[in-house]
Amino acid sequence: MSINFYLFINIFFKTGHIQVEFGPTFEEQPMTEQWSWDQNPINLTCIATGIPNATNTWWSRDREIDREIIDRNLKVVGHGPRSDLIVTPLDLQYYGRYTCKAVNPHGEAFQEIILNEAREPSYIPVSY
Repeated sequence: MSINFYLFINIFFKTGHIQVEFGPTFEEQPMTEQWSWDQNPINLTCIATGIPNATNTWWSRDREIDREIIDRNLKVVGHGPRSDLIVTPLDLQYYGRYTCKAVNPHGEAFQEIILNEAREPSYIPVSY
């Protein structure tokens, strides 16, 4: 966010520029819950708002993905201010809570996204 200001001192006129900086928040976060089934890949999206831009990392079970957890079925795309985690849930261990951590010089914020297992729609017989 930028704010222009004008400073009047007697008859002198000066202009300047102020940049307001703040820690990350998740005000524009589009989701807190997602669903997938039958090994269908799903995007979990994290959008952090802050100035300067935040760096995002993804976590699962208190371990950082792509650092402490190396798994080809978990792919991080982007590190901020938007970051996506593409999850290919091969089995039940991939369902659960994922955390996006956003950090800039003014603070840190956390956003949890739950990945739930959905059931594929099934045929419902209609009785007349």
